[in-house]
Parts: sequence; C-alpha cells; structure tokens
Amino acid sequence: MVVNLSKRDSAKELKDIIVRDFENRKEVDESIRLKEQNIVLKGITGTNRKEIDASVWNELGLYFLQNRMYLDALKIYDHMLHTIMKTESGKGIEIHKGLPLHNMGVAQINLKNYDEGIPNILKAYEEDIKTFGKAKAEAMLAHRVKEGLFDFVSTVIDNNFLKGFNVCSGLNVKDTASLMENMDETEKLFFAKTVNSKKLITFHDDIYTRIAMFDNLRDLGLLLESNLKRRSKQVGTLPDLIMKLFSKEEWEKGFEANKSLKSYDDTKDFQDKLEKIEKLKFSGKPNVDFLTNSFLTIALIRNFTAHYLIEQLDILKDQKKYDGIFAREVFAMLYSLNYPIK
Repeated sequence: MVVNLSKRDSAKELKDIIVRDFENRKEVDESIRLKEQNIVLKGITGTNRKEIDASVWNELGLYFLQNRMYLDALKIYDHMLHTIMKTESGKGIEIHKGLPLHNMGVAQINLKNYDEGIPNILKAYEEDIKTFGKAKAEAMLAHRVKEGLFDFVSTVIDNNFLKGFNVCSGLNVKDTASLMENMDETEKLFFAKTVNSKKLITFHDDIYTRIAMFDNLRDLGLLLESNLKRRSKQVGTLPDLIMKLFSKEEWEKGFEANKSLKSYDDTKDFQDKLEKIEKLKFSGKPNVDFLTNSFLTIALIRNFTAHYLIEQLDILKDQKKYDGIFAREVFAMLYSLNYPIK
C-alpha cells in the first residue's frame, strides 16, 4: 500500500524530526553536565586509555563524525579532553590525549576552522610520539591526517596551477610535492591551510567570505617572505628579498624597474596597480613578463595586506579577478620553491 502524505503531514513529520533532534542534543548537553560532576576516569593511570576509547562518548563522537555532524562531535571530544585534563590535575598521572585531540582536529578542519583544527592534529601527533615513540606514531591516524593535508594541497596545486605555470614560465616542474621539500613543517601547514581555505570557500558577496578571501591573499605573501628569509638567512621586506635573491634573473630587471607598482597611495591606487601589473609587458618576452608580473603582484599584496584589513575591495567581489590574482601569487611561490636559494 502506498501512503501519500499531504504537505501538512510532511511538514509535521519534518517538524517532529527537528524537535526530536533538538531534544536529543539537549540530553547530550545535560549528560555532559552531569558527567562533569564526577571523576569518571578515576583509577586510570599511565597511558591506559581503554575506557576512553571504548566509552559511549567515543562511540557517540564517532557517530557524529561519520554523519558529518561536526559541531556535535567537537562538543563530545572537547568534553573528553577536559575530563582527561581534570583527572590528571594534581594527581601526578598522565593520560594519553591523542584520541580527543585528533578527532577535535578532524571536526574543526571539516568546519573550515583550520587555525584550531591543524594545531590539534599536530598536538595529537606529538601525544602519539610521546606515548608510543616516533616509529609507531608515524603509523597512527594523526600523522596520516597531517601527511594527507600535504598530499591534498600538492594535488590541488598540480591540478589547478602547475600546467599553466610550466607553460607560461618555460620551466618543467614535475609536481608540487617535490617543491614542498623546500618548505619546513610550519610552512607546509600554513600553505595547506591557505590552499584548503581557497578551495573550500564558495564565492558569496558577504563579509565572512570577503575576509577569508583577503586572508588567503595575505597569507601567500607572508608565506613567501618567511620561506625566502629562512632559506637565505637574510632579512628585509619581500621586495628587498626578491631583488637580492633573484638579481641574476632576467625578469627581476622588470621587477626592479617598476618600483612604483610595489607600493600604493590608497585602496583605489592599490587596486588600479593590480590591474596595471596584469597588463604590463616590460620585456616583450612572454615568460619573462609572466614572472615579472607574478612577483610584482605578490610584493604589492604583501605590502598592502601587512597594513590593512579591508573587506570592501572590488577584487573581493569579482571572482574572476580574484582568482587571477591568487594564481599569480601561487606562480611566484612555485618559482621561488623551484629556485636554488644560496
């Protein structure tokens, strides 16, 4: 027998589901509150975590993760972490915290909260090393998630930017993963955070999206400056470093000659100069002009974003323009990572 539900019946059924879900979540909150009144991990010593791993709380947390209910999972594992820390406090015992830290990190990354999610994955990995040793820790989930972030970002760059970079620069870079060997661990994670954010942001004309887009432009400039300083052991602003380290390259002459395009008078001047850089043909040689334009773009953006947080830029409201600017920053990064800094 086929039952046809009217619109009213369907709406009531949906409302009932929402109410039940809301009540269930209230019960989770209340259960956490009651649980916090007791030391439920009493008797656990050293690295024994069987009670935690097998607990109903972990089962519930895993259910939330598997069903993409990341805020609920975060609540469960945050509670688990604080319970462990409360149990440790003043008792001279140490309990392994890798499980809640790892699953909190997974939930936060899926919520696009990379600033907290990535550090929690790293903390979980450090916990694994401390408890089990480096060899075993490298076979555990936290290490695999960390390495997975690096693999993901290299694949994104390979698929979206590397072919265009090779064609326009005249170089033949095999893959981004090999270039990332010239980054330290911190730089790799910062790069992963930025590329993940760029890929996962759906273009909308709202303040949150514009700020996230602004941050991505800023972060690439900051990352390049930091990477060049570390590898060269030199100091200075990004334009100074570019002129010092790439002085023998033909494209750098155009970079140096167009000094006015690396600074700005106001927001309008900044945006006008971004467009001038895009159209600039300094040498008449496509590969040379391509590199000159890429480095002028990232130098100007590094200069501007070091002093301002302005979400009302025109380039943040035009996806095509924004994507072009982001790409030129990535191209400057790829060239720099491929270049033998001495």
